[in-house]
Amino acid sequence: MLPPALLLQVYYAEAVTETVEEFEAFDVFSLVGELGGALGLFLGWSCLNLLLELAQVAVNACCRRRRRRKSGTKIERDGKIMRSLT
Repeated sequence: MLPPALLLQVYYAEAVTETVEEFEAFDVFSLVGELGGALGLFLGWSCLNLLLELAQVAVNACCRRRRRRKSGTKIERDGKIMRSLT
């Protein structure tokens, strides 16, 4: 057998070891809570936008009736031309 051609000696600067622990950031209950909160936020925003759109439709319908009444637009009802009263 041949004698060793290379001798390697390793020295550590410090004899301190670092341990790393892993743990779950979200457990199942936290995940469900976060998803439920986000879902509630988006549903609330959607309902608010729906109410605002309905209010806008109502305002537009009211303004359209008011413009017809002021201008005296004639409408045809039951084959007769009548002046708009509404």
